[in-house]
Amino acid sequence: MSNSIRIEARVFPNLTGLKGMPALLVDEMKLRYLTAVSKTNEIFELLERVDYRNAHPVFSEIRSLLTALPQTLGTVKSYEMFFAQIGGSAGRPSAAVAEHIRRDFGSHEAFIEQLTATALSSRCWAAVVFDLDLRRLMCVMGDSPEQLTVWNTSPVIVLEVSGKGSAPSHEPNRTVHIQTLISLLDWRVVERNIEDALGLQSAGGKPY
Repeated sequence: MSNSIRIEARVFPNLTGLKGMPALLVDEMKLRYLTAVSKTNEIFELLERVDYRNAHPVFSEIRSLLTALPQTLGTVKSYEMFFAQIGGSAGRPSAAVAEHIRRDFGSHEAFIEQLTATALSSRCWAAVVFDLDLRRLMCVMGDSPEQLTVWNTSPVIVLEVSGKGSAPSHEPNRTVHIQTLISLLDWRVVERNIEDALGLQSAGGKPY
């Protein structure tokens, strides 16, 4: 049995005909995703052949590969979550999701305001995560995908909000682009993500 690690690019039929998202823009995002899949597999292949005896914290092949891996694999996972949760038919949160939002943000309007501000503060990615220690939803941002989270959080919403992701008709107003992304959220996927997160337990100790 091989111990090789390889990931396969996923197909997202829901990305067709997204309202407010030009097809060219979606194609560019798909290309960045496919490039990240290819580069991640390239890193996995190189790690199979790397000489571990030459490991060193200043410079070594394994250090270079392991430094690049969170960036490429994080990009793959972030795009997969992003693609999976946009373009669905559930345009409003269910009562259960709305209750979580009200509890943790005060109101749906306050939640949208905070998520929009988080996205505007980021150069590339914004997310809503469920903190397994705090047992609540919170907004986070990352200029690169590996910065989106810390230990003991589970992603609920992931948005690609870079300038590269803004439709030409939205420039230079990123707020319009971000509002378009939020309007495209499939809240059924968000609800499943919250349900999955609620079933997880904090690692490394008791919740706060």
